[in-house]
Amino acid sequence: KGAIIVLKKGLRIDPENDVIHEELVKLGVRKRPIIPFLNRSNPVNRFLGAFIRKTIPDFIDMIRHRQIKDEDLDKE
Repeated sequence: KGAIIVLKKGLRIDPENDVIHEELVKLGVRKRPIIPFLNRSNPVNRFLGAFIRKTIPDFIDMIRHRQIKDEDLDKE
């Protein structure tokens, strides 16, 4: 359990660190269920988890991409 805590602290410092991600995968660390009081295998949890974890990063990437374009326009 201590190793997981240390690795998660490392991800807070460097979220893109592939080595830390690989170690967490080896340890079998999974993300928390979206609705914690429901079983992980509950269809509602599975659907919401897949939807949110797919949609939110795509939305954030879209916003970041748009910000980069806006910054380029500001330079002109």
